Amino acid sequence: MQRGDSVQTKSGATVQASQELGASRPGRKLVISGDTRPCAALTEAAKDADLLVHEATFCDDEQERALETRHSTSREAARVAREAAVRRLVLTHVSSRHDVDTSSLLAQARDEFKGPLEVAHDVLTVEIPLRE
Repeated sequence: MQRGDSVQTKSGATVQASQELGASRPGRKLVISGDTRPCAALTEAAKDADLLVHEATFCDDEQERALETRHSTSREAARVAREAAVRRLVLTHVSSRHDVDTSSLLAQARDEFKGPLEVAHDVLTVEIPLRE
């Protein structure tokens, strides 16, 4: 039902949608990138997203391996977030060599993206607030 719509009840009364619906507001936008290299299509899809969940398997010193395996570095994921003007970035699909210490992934991503940033972990819950 949209604001200009109306319905008729069983008793015959007409109810305007505007009588029952609140003011319209922007929705929330979530973009999830799986195993992928950065690309223009992903940046476009993530444009103005409230949350981008992007794989960040490797650090900068593993750039060659990232290219070989078609994965992203944390810096590349953060660059996508910056270029797409996303509000928050969560890095995921991290290589097991970074499980214990994710500080290098975060530091390299922070060079590119200044918004809220974190590395995903088991049972992570992320709230995406409504836009004002």
